[in-house]
Amino acid sequence: MKDSIINLILERIAQNYEEQIPYYEEMYRIAREQQALLQQAEIDTDLLLGLINQRQELIENLEGRNREISLIRDEVCQALEIKEFNITNIQNRVNGPGTHALTTVLAELSTVLTKIKELDKKNEELLREGITKVKDKLRQMQDAKKATKAYQPAAPLRDGVFIDYNR
Repeated sequence: MKDSIINLILERIAQNYEEQIPYYEEMYRIAREQQALLQQAEIDTDLLLGLINQRQELIENLEGRNREISLIRDEVCQALEIKEFNITNIQNRVNGPGTHALTTVLAELSTVLTKIKELDKKNEELLREGITKVKDKLRQMQDAKKATKAYQPAAPLRDGVFIDYNR
């Protein structure tokens, strides 16, 4: 009896994770857009910030969903007398359709999350390169400004300037 109830709960957790997959896929799509943007010669920072904000909204939505699941996961851990909610610990205690569904959805989630992580790493490298290029351009502009200033004599004062300290 206990195993069938646990399997029902695990199926519900699996269903909730399944509902999250489109959010992660959308996050991956946004990461691809970020990559395309970061590969351009001139980066549209407003567009980049817009993509970052879209992604942040997805993250906040997912965090809310995960808070809901967290309580249920804690109860499963207590019921199964396991310390950590992971598929190996669960499979060691119970087997059935809920365990199978959870295994399947966690594999799907892992695949999507790995793709996002790899793309984020590439995007971070592109962003660092872009920042380095901007710093180099600024340094060149500052050097050119200093050189121009050094070779241009100051304009001579035509009128004398006197300061009356008595007033």
